[in-house]
Amino acid sequence: MSAYGEADARRAKHGVTLKGNVPCRVIAYHAKLCAEKYNEASLVYNRIDFPYAHTIAHVLEK
Repeated sequence: MSAYGEADARRAKHGVTLKGNVPCRVIAYHAKLCAEKYNEASLVYNRIDFPYAHTIAHVLEK
């Protein structure tokens, strides 16, 4: 659905499989980006208007 979302999902999954001390915040960051991109793709696909902003609060208010 979203090539960019898929790329972020792969990065998050890869981070989980790495041996050693991988900061959780790095994995969480890519998981968050993936979720945001899939959410945006779903809104666009369903033709739901939403503000293009860097905060999810605007979207959740609707």
